[in-house]
Amino acid sequence: MGERRIEAALRQATDTQNVNIAAGASVPDVFLEGVSECSAVAIAALYKLILERELGDLDIEALCDSWPTREEMERSVRAQHTSPDLERGAVEQTLAKYINAGELAQRLQLLRDVWPGLREEVRVQLMPAEQISEMLQAAGCPTGPVEIGLRWEDFEATYLRARTIRKRYTVLDLAFEAGILEECVDELFAPDGFWGRAAASHARADEAGSFRRSDEA
Repeated sequence: MGERRIEAALRQATDTQNVNIAAGASVPDVFLEGVSECSAVAIAALYKLILERELGDLDIEALCDSWPTREEMERSVRAQHTSPDLERGAVEQTLAKYINAGELAQRLQLLRDVWPGLREEVRVQLMPAEQISEMLQAAGCPTGPVEIGLRWEDFEATYLRARTIRKRYTVLDLAFEAGILEECVDELFAPDGFWGRAAASHARADEAGSFRRSDEA
């Protein structure tokens, strides 16, 4: 892969346009199913953690040594999906963008070189997840997993599965290749993380509602 193609892929992965378009939606029917709005908040929260990382210090050799083969990647994708139809589609999409360890080394080297400037570009463009959530709530849109009928543990798993459902190179792929996706997701759902705090707030609201119903009974 040529340097220009690699840099284009990196810039595509850090393109915040879709996140900010969703955040700027002023009416609920812009995204009919409600999932896109929730995704906008989810990706913005992830972006924040990625931008805090010093990707200029990547251990490229170690990352390439642990990079899965094409066969290992396929097995990993299959293990993440329980629906046969989704599994087939995910395998097809993931393998369409698969790169080998040598190609990964080229991409990570460029990422390491351009990261300081690229990170600042993204920071200027990106709305904070909290701001996106407030805007969407004001428009009557869902902003969290419970509002779209998803359990918290299932929502956490979607961060890892989401990378497999489309062949377009996204920030999820960038984080996966840099070896930071799982740690960022863990941080998001930690008690003091963005979604950990949201889950605790929702649990307190449910508990308060239960007490009120008990008092009324």
